[in-house]
Amino acid sequence: MTDLLVDIGNTRVKWCYRELGCFYGAGACASDLANFKDSILNIIHKKNPDRIAVSCVLDGNRMAQFKDVLSMLVGVPLIFVDSIMPAVSLLATNYSDYTALGVDRYFASAAAFSDASSAVVVVNAGTATTVDSVSVNGIHLGGVIMPGKYMMLACLGEKIPRLHKPFINKDDLNNSPFQRDTVSCMYRGAMYAWLGGISAAISAIFERMEVRPRIYVTGGMGGY
Repeated sequence: MTDLLVDIGNTRVKWCYRELGCFYGAGACASDLANFKDSILNIIHKKNPDRIAVSCVLDGNRMAQFKDVLSMLVGVPLIFVDSIMPAVSLLATNYSDYTALGVDRYFASAAAFSDASSAVVVVNAGTATTVDSVSVNGIHLGGVIMPGKYMMLACLGEKIPRLHKPFINKDDLNNSPFQRDTVSCMYRGAMYAWLGGISAAISAIFERMEVRPRIYVTGGMGGY
């Protein structure tokens, strides 16, 4: 059986095929409806899956629109998960209201624990950055949510009008704290705040867990 796995996030949609235990054909597009529709048509045209499984973190109308597109385009069984209720048996959680735990965080934590069979920390670096922990016994202990890198930059521009400047990609910027123009200063400051927040969260987790956890990093910004 060939499954097409789709993850609809706030900024990007990601997908890959799964067949006979192997994953392949990974891709991504922006989370806008027109782009998504074109991408899904192209994917299915290349290889028609037997089943499509979708996890979605969007709310309200946006989620309904994506679901409608998939329902119209796809002539195969569609599994659409927007809360963890159908999948809660995958991993126990200490979350006070497990229905409020994002499916992206839940599935990433479950997958990491399945791979490690031990304690794990999962850093999901997307629009927002989440850091979740799973105990050695397979219990999701909880986590933290912080702004992502670009959200840090956007906040500076929004709250301080004089710093509202056109975004310039500075991914190749050096690591120096002595930046010499305002955009570079903002970018490097956002990077320090973002990475520092992740580092502080992981340090606090390590202090509280009896078994040293394995760290997994995922999400669109995970390469940083």
